[in-house]
Amino acid sequence: MSRIPLAGMRSRRRGAGIGLLTAALVLLLSACWFCRAAVVRAAPAREETGIGRRFAGERLAYDVGFLWFDKAVRCIISLQPGKAPGRYRAILWGQTQGFIGWLSSYRERLYLSELEEVEAGRRFRPLHFEKRIVSGGQSLREEHDFDYARGKWKIKTYRNKKLSEEVEKDLPSGEHFEDILSAFYNFRYGVYGPLVKGKDYLLPAFSRRRGLIQYKVRVLPQEEQEQHELAPETDSAQGYLLRIQLDKEVFSTR
Repeated sequence: MSRIPLAGMRSRRRGAGIGLLTAALVLLLSACWFCRAAVVRAAPAREETGIGRRFAGERLAYDVGFLWFDKAVRCIISLQPGKAPGRYRAILWGQTQGFIGWLSSYRERLYLSELEEVEAGRRFRPLHFEKRIVSGGQSLREEHDFDYARGKWKIKTYRNKKLSEEVEKDLPSGEHFEDILSAFYNFRYGVYGPLVKGKDYLLPAFSRRRGLIQYKVRVLPQEEQEQHELAPETDSAQGYLLRIQLDKEVFSTR
């Protein structure tokens, strides 16, 4: 596994103590894949193969280091073919480990996205997206279903396995948008253009509170990337380090 060093991270709030430390680690648990997404390098030219065939069977595993803890969080992201042609299932799983796991009740998160190829295999779009959080005997599950034919977006929220909320919204007409997993694969595949160090990208996404939003992605320039410790097997000249700005509701933070 690759270790992602994040030492030196500090809270701006005073008196936050262990609670905020735990919250920060939970955030890392969800975000770790995106901080290192391009380390696995960009995909070959899109004409060579469809996006599903390009990434199907891929499994990436990371250990996240925080402060003096080498393996505070473990994350795994994978993509597998679905039951129908052109359909795929992407999963991002993570759990706090060791002493940090004990502090956070071994909080576990899972993000699942049912994806379909569109535009002749040149990109993914989400059909179903789930976010699940389990910690200390408590659970939260949020489901998003996208009906493009009807232009509707249905959201269901379950707390401790009981349905607590169900709403339906209109989908933005004629707009592409991403969940965090479709964004991971579409960005690497070159849907938003080739990866260029020092360049900024805007990825359209959805928010249940604000509707259509944007994920902001910056590919760090080479001189800034060299200031960060990368995994031993990573060639800093070939890999990419990204800085991502996501909506806070992705991680269920306030």
